[in-house]
Amino acid sequence: MYDRYGNRRFDVGETTTLGDCPALQCNPTVDTTNNRFTSGQGYVYDLMGSLIRDAAGREYVYDGESKQRK
Repeated sequence: MYDRYGNRRFDVGETTTLGDCPALQCNPTVDTTNNRFTSGQGYVYDLMGSLIRDAAGREYVYDGESKQRK
């Protein structure tokens, strides 16, 4: 299933794909007003709206053109 922004969502009752994966990492909730992961799930954005840390604690770095470097 997909939301109005085209983000893929798993219907938890209809899939075994998620397995032992925590929902915050494999099926996070998306705020439909801004197309970002809902706050309180461990995702952090910079002032430009780029994701800089995910729920697993991985950090992301962007160059001056907002392209992901790491």
